[in-house]
Amino acid sequence: MKDLFEKILEGYNSEWDKIFRNKLILRDKKDPYLNEIINFLKKNCVRKIISIPSGDGINEDYLQKKGFFITCIDISGEILKKLEKRIKNKKRIEIIKADIFNLGKKIKNSKEAILSLDFVFHIAPKLRRFLKTVKNILKKGGFFIFNFYTSQDDGYGKGTKIGRNTFKFKPNILIKYYTLYEIKNLLNGMGFKTVKVVKYTRKDPEHFGFRKENKKYHTHRGYLVFCAK
Repeated sequence: MKDLFEKILEGYNSEWDKIFRNKLILRDKKDPYLNEIINFLKKNCVRKIISIPSGDGINEDYLQKKGFFITCIDISGEILKKLEKRIKNKKRIEIIKADIFNLGKKIKNSKEAILSLDFVFHIAPKLRRFLKTVKNILKKGGFFIFNFYTSQDDGYGKGTKIGRNTFKFKPNILIKYYTLYEIKNLLNGMGFKTVKVVKYTRKDPEHFGFRKENKKYHTHRGYLVFCAK
């Protein structure tokens, strides 16, 4: 019998389509650490990025305006519609609808950098599989940049607990809260080298029951991780 994790992930794609069809706002401005990412990429002479998943393109639009070429990948057709509407100038943008666990046929060449924001904690049971996909796509010396939430996040403990530091939120969305120690060990075991870690806080509009009392926003707390293949 499939466990709860697998059942949640099976419905993951359709849940996100429903979320974006209902016009839920996950964020109303670019991530505060985006300039940190840009400075890192420029310092390492990276110009081409894959964003997995791209979401509605709020960060990707900013990146392409800064001169980066971006391949935007997402499984949700609904969110890609929003991305296409948001990004007016698509000269530096490639849009691909694909399952992130089966990208081999979609992505042919080795890439310089992969950006994965607000994602890895949603796919905890399949995170190792995703990291293998990332590793296969990246060229040697390429960078994987992602973020994760810690137990200091406003959402911690708000959903239904289904595992260690793991909660299910309505709709059927899974979030696992990690420690930096756990993430570094996982990366090391998968053959990645952690290059840089940045602690961050970010305020988002209400969603997934994260709202605190009568406040309009909730605060996410976690780390931004830069690692190399």
